[in-house]
Amino acid sequence: MAAPAKLPRGVTRYRGRYRVRVDYEGRTHSLGMFDTLTDARAALDITRGQIARGRFVPPAERRSARKAEVAMVEAQSVTLKEWSEKWLAALEANALTLRAYRGSWQGCGQGGLVMRFKRTVPIAVASLAALAAAMAPMAQAGDPGGAEAAKVAAEAGAGARSAAGTAGDAAALAQEGAARDGALSEDVSPGAFSEGGQVVSRVFADSRVAGSDRARASVFTKASLADLMSQIEGLRATSKRADVAYGFYYDAANDMVRIDGNLDASAVAALSKKGGAIKFVKADEAGRDSRASDGTPHWGGARITSGGAGCSSGFIVKNSAGTRFALTAAHCGGLNSQWYSSTNYFGKMTSRGPFPAYDMALLSGSSYGSYIYMGGSTGTGWRTGAASNPAVGATYCTSGTTTNENCGKVVQSLSASFCDSSGCTYGLASYTGGTSTAGGDSGGPLVLKGSSTVYPRGIHIARAGSTMYAEKWSTISSHFGVSSVTS
Repeated sequence: MAAPAKLPRGVTRYRGRYRVRVDYEGRTHSLGMFDTLTDARAALDITRGQIARGRFVPPAERRSARKAEVAMVEAQSVTLKEWSEKWLAALEANALTLRAYRGSWQGCGQGGLVMRFKRTVPIAVASLAALAAAMAPMAQAGDPGGAEAAKVAAEAGAGARSAAGTAGDAAALAQEGAARDGALSEDVSPGAFSEGGQVVSRVFADSRVAGSDRARASVFTKASLADLMSQIEGLRATSKRADVAYGFYYDAANDMVRIDGNLDASAVAALSKKGGAIKFVKADEAGRDSRASDGTPHWGGARITSGGAGCSSGFIVKNSAGTRFALTAAHCGGLNSQWYSSTNYFGKMTSRGPFPAYDMALLSGSSYGSYIYMGGSTGTGWRTGAASNPAVGATYCTSGTTTNENCGKVVQSLSASFCDSSGCTYGLASYTGGTSTAGGDSGGPLVLKGSSTVYPRGIHIARAGSTMYAEKWSTISSHFGVSSVTS
């Protein structure tokens, strides 16, 4: 009888399964239970690598962060009616005099709600719009406050979304989190895909991670994939087309590199003989993509123009001083260009690129809110939740000038590239599905859509055939030193 396999340090048997623990900063952290020793070893190896590079986040902290994000969603989704009822109930519980508040909230009309701010500003309101208008003068510097509430109140359907609750928001976040947490580290894996509701990662051919149901071997080593990607990038310089434009990324489901664009097929064929495992999709519709009259405070997903150029506004961000900016794509215009939404001044491009390495820019000099247009060509403002990176296999929406709300986009890669005559942009999210984006959509937000809130994941910049590309949130936040503004 063969001797049982020796378990590595950190792995123990428990009720027929394998429990994995790791020591980090004086504490022991559980990495979970695994059905096979192969999966347990893989989890241990990946975590030790993350610790060595200073990138390890204990699972308990990840769970706490997710709970906090869901809690924030719930807090942000309380309607004025719900808040006022809780407020009045708290007053009654504390036996405080309600004589000044006896109008109480009983829906729009019927006496409304009498509120007193700082004991000096009495406000009697009978509707959300009236409350927003009354609060407008109290908006703080850098925050449109009541002005944005008035803009929201004026929109049909905003109240219905608030009443819809948070179940859809929490479900969308949980689904995305499962896709993100299920993928292996990029140090051992070129990418992941979804199969039967489970996240499956490819592992480099020279990786120490053994194959399993959730980790399948790739034909590429880390070096061979990097070399092939470099050769594909070089096709831009050798192309005879002045309007050359193409995108490429590693397709984990098929274990090959996919290229979409207007390259010469013979050039790609020659490359395939050397590097192998390439799928080329000829697409003459390729290029960087460029709602109609957005007043202040400005929102994401609006149509913006500068001279003859037309693009879309991304979501709203702020720096450490609290100053707000609107994002858009760098290829839309030059530094210091002036932008408008119809006749409404939208701002000046005060930070840009450097392009093409970074296809992102900041607009400043006007008032910026915290909502994003969704829906059709007119659009309706949706609350904005916390920003983060997208996850491979999860589904998202873009919101732009031309194709408006455009959903069903499944992320294929977080390390894609897009090249045209301007040069190449790297580290992009690539996605397929839904309607292909079009000129004018560039700069618009890529979002995770819940039932009442959208969560920014990047800004859309380009498309090549049926594949589209976006700058990820992590690149935006680190490059510009900004955080996202939530509603």
